[in-house]
Amino acid sequence: MDADRFDTLTRLIGSRTSRRVIVGLAATGLLSVVVPEAAATRCSKQHPCPACKRCKRRKCKPDATQDGTPCAADKTCQSGDCRCAGLTADCEGTGTCSTDLTTPEHCGACDNACPGFEQPGGDAVCADPSSGRCTLICHGERYDVDGDPANGCEKTDTGVHVRSAAEVVTSTNCGGSSIVRGTVLSDSRTHPNVGAFDSAVGAAPDYWQIRAFGGACLNDLDITFTTTDGGSTPCYRLTVTTDIATFQSAVISGNESYEFVTDTGSYSSNTLILYKVEKTCNLPVQEAVAYAVQTNF
Repeated sequence: MDADRFDTLTRLIGSRTSRRVIVGLAATGLLSVVVPEAAATRCSKQHPCPACKRCKRRKCKPDATQDGTPCAADKTCQSGDCRCAGLTADCEGTGTCSTDLTTPEHCGACDNACPGFEQPGGDAVCADPSSGRCTLICHGERYDVDGDPANGCEKTDTGVHVRSAAEVVTSTNCGGSSIVRGTVLSDSRTHPNVGAFDSAVGAAPDYWQIRAFGGACLNDLDITFTTTDGGSTPCYRLTVTTDIATFQSAVISGNESYEFVTDTGSYSSNTLILYKVEKTCNLPVQEAVAYAVQTNF
């Protein structure tokens, strides 16, 4: 039994208790019961404080003068504690600062995982380690329509978004008809390498072409543009471009239908007609809107 613990025990029990009683308590193992742990571990010359602290009135207090000084492997004094320096941590309890706190698995703190970092279709990124704030970057044509990063970028867009790459989906004779279906997806995420993606609206337009042979008819177009599964905000427009003129529908909501008929001689026989469906309203409106475009030639 060291002198400090013996003196502490003497003060706690009182001056009337004999040293023989105190020695007896220590010998029987009751010393740990009689002497509180805090009192038994007070600092002294024989029991100095750990790194980053100083002894004041026999208690270890944070020592700000030691901040920034090394205190262990890979660690420095910070506000009275021996901590890992910078954006690192000892998350594995190995005694070394081997964990990077800028990763989506440990964003700013041990085990503070970014939502969706293991989900398909996107990459969770630790955007601000100091606050633990994460963001989600979607892979190309994958979209986080529901705004929940926990399930990643849950929907896939299959449309063609670059005008020059628009495919000829069908050909039709005079009096024929065609119907093309698709989906406009929108979200507030970043989409690297998506052609014509507009970050303001959170979507990319869809393009396709139809070859119209024309002939003995009037070469006019009767077009019905229909949207479903969306909200009530006017957001979607169809643009039709022939070799002679450009025609546009009204901007309709995500659950509406609009029909328009062009003039006689709106296109030349045996030419390509370009179609474009686009979202026009800005975020925060984001949704998965199905559309159908029916054309009677």
